[in-house]
Amino acid sequence: EGAPVLVGITADGRRAPRAGYAVYDGAGDDARKVGEITSGALSPTLGHPVAMAFVAPGLAEVGSSLFVDVRGTRVAASVTALPFYKRGA
Repeated sequence: EGAPVLVGITADGRRAPRAGYAVYDGAGDDARKVGEITSGALSPTLGHPVAMAFVAPGLAEVGSSLFVDVRGTRVAASVTALPFYKRGA
């Protein structure tokens, strides 16, 4: 399967994924853990949570749908291109 890949993640809602939170390939009980958040915060500039995570190579493509376990709740997220924000863009 290969070594984990560092990706950018944007999450739904207002609860930001934090370092150490697990990343899953689905929301159900049969979902597999596919990675881990390395850092995350609520972005005041973008208005939604952003994070970086190491995930399985097969799920590193921009637009891939993932779920992050935020304090016991699976929050929908997706892989996004880095950097999250570019000046003047």
